[in-house]
Amino acid sequence: MRADGRGGFELPADGVELPVLARGQQIGRFVLVPTPGTAVPLEDRLVAVAIADQIAAVWLPGTPAPQSKEDRAR
Repeated sequence: MRADGRGGFELPADGVELPVLARGQQIGRFVLVPTPGTAVPLEDRLVAVAIADQIAAVWLPGTPAPQSKEDRAR
């Protein structure tokens, strides 16, 4: 990652996976895809984490986490 001097970083070319965790279990993920040459400010990165946290917070207790296609195939 390259810093831009203002708290922004350029995401890796392959992107970044941001897991959504509820009750210690991964229930989903966001894949952040970069725009080449564009730094992502700290505020934007914090918003992404806050959104993931909010989704996890509304997950109802006792509701099973959704399964990925790979998990259902097992």
